[in-house]
Amino acid sequence: MKKLVFLVLICVFAGVGIGWTFVHVAVFDMGDHTAENEPLEEKEQNLITEEPITISFCGDVLLGGKVGGKIKQEGSDYPYKYVRDIFLEDDVTIVNLENAVGDTGSPEDKQYVFRARYDHVKALKENGVDLVSLANNHAMDFGRSNLETGLEFLQELDLPSIGAGFNEAEAFEPAILEVKGKKIAVFGVTHVLPTVDWYARENQSGLAQGYNINPLISRIHTIRQAVDYVFVYFHWGKEREDFPLEKQRKLAYRLIDEGQVDLILGSHPHCLQGFEFYHDQLIAYSMGNFVFTHGRQSKTADTGIMKLTIQEDDLNYHFMPAVIRDYRPHIVENEEKERIIDKLNHLSFNARIDDEGKIYKIEAAADTN
Repeated sequence: MKKLVFLVLICVFAGVGIGWTFVHVAVFDMGDHTAENEPLEEKEQNLITEEPITISFCGDVLLGGKVGGKIKQEGSDYPYKYVRDIFLEDDVTIVNLENAVGDTGSPEDKQYVFRARYDHVKALKENGVDLVSLANNHAMDFGRSNLETGLEFLQELDLPSIGAGFNEAEAFEPAILEVKGKKIAVFGVTHVLPTVDWYARENQSGLAQGYNINPLISRIHTIRQAVDYVFVYFHWGKEREDFPLEKQRKLAYRLIDEGQVDLILGSHPHCLQGFEFYHDQLIAYSMGNFVFTHGRQSKTADTGIMKLTIQEDDLNYHFMPAVIRDYRPHIVENEEKERIIDKLNHLSFNARIDDEGKIYKIEAAADTN
């Protein structure tokens, strides 16, 4: 069973200093605790190691449109049949929720608008999802009032969200996850919005824009020393493109250089893109779709779960390939697994995935893209 504590951070400005109260993280002394003649089994009992933290990251989850119709027919748990156990066994599961929430509001004037029923969103939590990013180009498809009622519903559901809020400060506020003695800050921002009117402002609800990342970096600085890790879920890029734009790579480098971000996870292109290590920090440029429709292009059906394991300050990543069939992800093995891993290795920069799914850094790789 997952055990998480979400801390609400409140920043007070206007000349008043920001105060933080946190539990001190335990330091494990791995020195010699035993005499040389102490029995081996007693020595082993005295060796204390951190319990590993496991986090699952997934791409775009769409619960409206055709997917919503399928869920209505099959039941709210339908999308998660083949991943539910994974989500329930890990410590944290994070997805991008690519639709408006609830039954309020009017559709915006745009090509595609998506809205999910309350009970379909509730099933996310029931199937092991712990945190959703709303920083995307569909969270406000049914207007500002719908966003606000959706935020209220998620709060009542006790399903934390990032990247949206009743004002700019809330939209840029991270979720702080306290997991097994570690504090992890997760931010959500979007570089893909149909209009600047969707921006969260000082006195206006909306989304955390990622076109100018100075506000994001500023907020990271206010909490960086109070947490162990900082992750950013970034909605960005060009749809159905295999490689990130050069400006995305520069944005990622800035977040790592100036914000000391430990991991950047991307979404929006609706297909998988590769991995890159920058100063040993991982950038996953696009996790693709996860629960979604898919057209004739098979690459929009390729997906997966990126699993992060944290133990004794080591961050290790594995990728579990999957394919979307009938709108829901199926974990794949054998030829399909090998095909997706080979593709990601072709799309990655200085990173590779081995046969077991481990993502690792290679010291030298020619960037030909």
